[in-house]
Amino acid sequence: MKLTGYESAIGNTKPSVIDTTSETVIYEGYKSGFQYIICKIDLSTPVIIKTWSEGDWNDRKTLTYI
Repeated sequence: MKLTGYESAIGNTKPSVIDTTSETVIYEGYKSGFQYIICKIDLSTPVIIKTWSEGDWNDRKTLTYI
């Protein structure tokens, strides 16, 4: 399978920062210049959902994810 979008941009890179303070959401931040590519991992349903955004790490909870 060929990756596209954010997953392709980060490749096999490990996250620079991880936020596990929530029981249902994990945020992984990958440094990209002065900002981060942020992966939001939703654990609140039986199917784990990953969505992506770009922005400041401190704004991770209010960013729009796709």
